[in-house]
Amino acid sequence: MALQYGVPLEALVKKFAHQRFEPSGFTKNAEVRNASSIMDYVFRWMAFQFIPGYREAHAVNRNQPELSMPGLLDEVKKQITVRSPNCPWPKTPRSWI
Repeated sequence: MALQYGVPLEALVKKFAHQRFEPSGFTKNAEVRNASSIMDYVFRWMAFQFIPGYREAHAVNRNQPELSMPGLLDEVKKQITVRSPNCPWPKTPRSWI
């Protein structure tokens, strides 16, 4: 009814998006991955569909490069190949294969 009486959609989105109450959770929509309520989901979806520039302003940056962690792979390999002294397996790594 508010839209019929001329209330701008931007004002309604600002008011009703991110309202928190149950039910809440993850969605199948890639733009609105987690909704804090049904009202939150509906108004954010409407904003993405009908407000020009909203999608660009609120897009999630999925092209973020991975952080480099030199030496991480070597540390993981060390942790995997460490054997307990009480292990009944053969003592030499060659016989493990």
